[in-house]
Amino acid sequence: MKRLFAIVVLIPFLLISCNKIQGKKSNEKAGALFQKNSWRVSEFYNEENDFSYLLSGYAFTFNTDGTVRAFKNGTEFMGNWKDTISIDSLNTEKESIKLNFPNIRPINDLNKNWEVAEKMTKFIHLKNLEREEAGYNHIFFKLNE
Repeated sequence: MKRLFAIVVLIPFLLISCNKIQGKKSNEKAGALFQKNSWRVSEFYNEENDFSYLLSGYAFTFNTDGTVRAFKNGTEFMGNWKDTISIDSLNTEKESIKLNFPNIRPINDLNKNWEVAEKMTKFIHLKNLEREEAGYNHIFFKLNE
C-alpha cells in the first residue's frame, strides 16, 4: 500500500518537473520557436558519438531574416537557417531545419538538413541520417533561461 501511495504521489511530481525543464508540446513550427529566444545545445551526437562538449557554451540566436548567430566567449559565427515543411509518401508533414555555418570546426558540424524529431516550448530535438550504417546525428537545443 505504501508503494502504491508513493507511486501515485511521485508520478504527478515527475510530470510537472519534466514540463518545467522541457516546456509543453508545441504545434508551432520549429523555426518560429527558435526565433523567440536564445538557445543552447544541450546534447550533440554525430554518428551516435557524443560530441556535446564541442558546442557547449554557445548561444544560438535565430533571426527572422534567415541568419543565425552562434556566440561563445567573444567568438561569433554567423550562418543561415531555413525551415521547411514537406509531405512524404504517406501524406505526413515532415518539418526540417537546414543550418549552414562557415566551414570552421566545430560549428560546421551543424551544416546539415535536420529533421525536426520533437519540439516543445523549451526544447527542440533535431535528427539527421547521413549514412544509414553510421546511425543518426542528433542535436538537442534547450532554451536559454
